[in-house]
Amino acid sequence: MPAWSGRFDMHRIDTAPGKTGPFAPPADWNGNADAYRGLLRDLWRLDTAARQQMGVVARRLARVAFHGPYAEEAQQVAEAIAQRLQEAARDD
Repeated sequence: MPAWSGRFDMHRIDTAPGKTGPFAPPADWNGNADAYRGLLRDLWRLDTAARQQMGVVARRLARVAFHGPYAEEAQQVAEAIAQRLQEAARDD
């Protein structure tokens, strides 16, 4: 089962490999920050469940704390998603 699958705490995002949630890479992950951003980009593009969960986190950014080795990158990605969602809502 992928790390993003199932329940996770949307207020405390742990980016350590093997943790739960769409922002956690697989347990055997050892990629750098660029590879991590690519992983999240692929999840957003290819995985509906991960995209939905990432969108919910992005909409609640004011109440979310990111932790772990990729916390900064995860927050940047979530901020970009939030901006994209806001732009899409304005276009509707």
